[in-house]
Amino acid sequence: MSLIALSSAETVHIGRGENSGRTLHYVNVERNVGSWRGRPMRFSILPDDLNISGVGKYAMILQRPGAGPIVTAKLFDM
Repeated sequence: MSLIALSSAETVHIGRGENSGRTLHYVNVERNVGSWRGRPMRFSILPDDLNISGVGKYAMILQRPGAGPIVTAKLFDM
């Protein structure tokens, strides 16, 4: 399971590569907050843990091991 912070939008100037010199606009940019690796455990997420500049949404994703299929996901607006 992963808790992922999503920045609503970000604009990035590309410095090199095939898009060099272009400015690209991305939506729902991922910023990983934390992951669970399968062992039984409990954890708390405090409001300060979710106070990340530029983030407006969070997603929780439950995925089978080894980059397997996503079992379920939930999007939270903050």
